[in-house]
Amino acid sequence: MVTLPPTVALACFRIAQEAIANALNHGHPAHIDVVLAVADGTLELLVADDGSGFAPLDGAHASLGLVGMRERAQQLGGELVLQSLHNQGTRVQVRIPLREHEQDQGAARR
Repeated sequence: MVTLPPTVALACFRIAQEAIANALNHGHPAHIDVVLAVADGTLELLVADDGSGFAPLDGAHASLGLVGMRERAQQLGGELVLQSLHNQGTRVQVRIPLREHEQDQGAARR
């Protein structure tokens, strides 16, 4: 079992929360899958739905929710990849390198 640094855990929670809220409010999916995994020192969060999807907007026109999710990932040295197609659902995938946050974890244990 992996214990995440508090900053990483909170960011992942907030990103998942926003992605799920977006799916429910805009995509009306029948299913939403949430997967959180750690492998090779990298945390990966995936939120995928089978909703209506949308045409992802460029950075200049992105919604505040999408911008906030991307900023949370970037603040932790990670990246957010958004894939969505009309009537084919949406995938929000986040990768965060955990090695950069090992100091945070040590401080959290004290």
